[in-house]
Amino acid sequence: MDYINNVYAEFNKNLVSLAFMNDTGVLWNAVNAISATATESTHNAITYESSKVLNIATDGLSVDDTTFEPVTPADYSFIAPVTGDYIFSCRVYLKNFALFFPELTGNLFLAEVLTPTNFIALPFTIGNNAIPEFSFQYSKWQTLYQTINLVAGTSYYLHGIIDQSPSASLDSINMSFAGFKLELIKDRIIDVPTYYTKPE
Repeated sequence: MDYINNVYAEFNKNLVSLAFMNDTGVLWNAVNAISATATESTHNAITYESSKVLNIATDGLSVDDTTFEPVTPADYSFIAPVTGDYIFSCRVYLKNFALFFPELTGNLFLAEVLTPTNFIALPFTIGNNAIPEFSFQYSKWQTLYQTINLVAGTSYYLHGIIDQSPSASLDSINMSFAGFKLELIKDRIIDVPTYYTKPE
């Protein structure tokens, strides 16, 4: 996924479900070698007509291969209305771990509810070696986005994985996601996210 500091000055319908506002009581599973949680949380809350975010927290010496997914995939899903190109975007918050993490990588996945092995990977990389400080600002909300192609009538759900360089360690990590948006590109020339709008 790419990073962007400013979205396109236009409004476009948000096609994700209300569950993506993180205040509907969705239950999450999170697993790594030590322990991890994924919850609807007020941690680093950002206001998108919701007081909660999806927060990933880990304990132990490594967040290597921390996976998180909804207990019931259909609870955190949306249905693509038409076949075509979309922009999927979200906001991410990570404390300033620049001195501790040489690199933090991961993927968000949009997987088919009926056939989870069919998925779209949305990779991201955070770290001094990968992204200049002016591109990703720690302890601030940043926008991630990617252009994807979806099939009409297919239900997709979100899950993810966080991985770090094995040479790095820290007692814990808190990473928050909010402001999820899916918008149809249509005939737009600029393929970047528009202003956030609440899902219907």
